[in-house]
Amino acid sequence: MSDEKEKEGYISQYQPRMDEILKTIQESKFDYDVTGDALYHQYKDAAMRNGQRAMQDTIGKASALTGGYGNSYAVTAGQQAYNSYMQGLNDVIPELHQLALNKYNQDRSNLMNEYSLLADMDEKAFNSYYAGINAENEAIANYNSTMAGARAHLGTLDGDYNAINAYLGKLVAEGKIGTDDTGVLLGEFADIPLNHLTGWSIATDKNGNKKDGGKNGGGSGTINRNAKVKIGNETYSLSKLYSILTDEDEMGADYVMTKEEAKAWILDLQKKLGIK
Repeated sequence: MSDEKEKEGYISQYQPRMDEILKTIQESKFDYDVTGDALYHQYKDAAMRNGQRAMQDTIGKASALTGGYGNSYAVTAGQQAYNSYMQGLNDVIPELHQLALNKYNQDRSNLMNEYSLLADMDEKAFNSYYAGINAENEAIANYNSTMAGARAHLGTLDGDYNAINAYLGKLVAEGKIGTDDTGVLLGEFADIPLNHLTGWSIATDKNGNKKDGGKNGGGSGTINRNAKVKIGNETYSLSKLYSILTDEDEMGADYVMTKEEAKAWILDLQKKLGIK
């Protein structure tokens, strides 16, 4: 495996076999030993059988010429017949040598072809892996860019909860972020104190009737404690909202309001929403 591929974190499934093949090719050398050739021993066994047969036939025929008695001529003739077959065995050794060399070269060629095939497959696998890494990095970059853009845009909405939800819903519908991401982004803006949020509306019941306190509402300069208002998906009675605004644990030390400030803020909200 190249250093470049290792740096990319790619782990090749082909490299072990490629290393094995390369080692075999580098260490192999042709060294023919006829005594270790199984095909040679087949030829030798056949030559000895045929030579023995020819020797016996020759001695028999030579002996018949002398009245059936063995003699040195017959033995010599028989030995010559045997030697003829054994000489034929020696004549085949160069052929066996060439066959062995051809097999060595073919085996070597097969290994080189296998190595080339594996190298090609490895290169394709690496390219596919690298393409996947690029796609993943591009997706991460796009996601980070989208989230950064979303944060920047949310910062321009001045805490308008309805506008924030509408914008995030649009991003989800377009497939740019997931529902989990909206939770992350909303969580980042969750610390905006209630009195800094915009987008308040009068809460309604299931029939769409406004919960503005009706005839039981307060007079001018009085908080209509029966009225209910909504920001995002949260609904508050004005009395509950007054309690939250004046509670340091709820608002935090930097944003908690005095009773006078809370009353003034709620009366202003009442006026903006048309709550009497």
